[in-house]
Amino acid sequence: KTWPPLDPKEVELLEILILDPDLVLSALENIEITALPTETGRSLYTLYARLATDGNRPEFGYVLTQMEDPQLKSILVETDETANAKAEHVQTEAAERLDELVKGFQRDALRTAGRQQLAALENNDLNIEEEKELLQKVIEQERRRQSMSAPTDG
Repeated sequence: KTWPPLDPKEVELLEILILDPDLVLSALENIEITALPTETGRSLYTLYARLATDGNRPEFGYVLTQMEDPQLKSILVETDETANAKAEHVQTEAAERLDELVKGFQRDALRTAGRQQLAALENNDLNIEEEKELLQKVIEQERRRQSMSAPTDG
């Protein structure tokens, strides 16, 4: 099987989990497995999730011993190398990085929901009451999205 490359958000998530395995349950509370865009990311995150919910501390070495697919192992090893190289230069703690990543996933989810709702409005699939309700939801979601501070470069 050929695994697709990880999305940058998935790389960030896995780097955080590699650097601080105690954050797995917190990540799971805030980022659904289905929110990850690639099968590769979902498979690795599912493994971390399974180990953590079974009561095991998903430290990098232990996670590797639980994997059978050599290509997935290789992807995780590469991610570990970049995580450790980055950790030497990044001042931000893993928990803080996770908070920023969660906000990014939430913004994406709101954008997607907004697009779907706007499409429903444009298709005239709704009666006038449903349209009013949906428009109010869209406005509320947009207000929430705008109140989340966008990440700053620096």
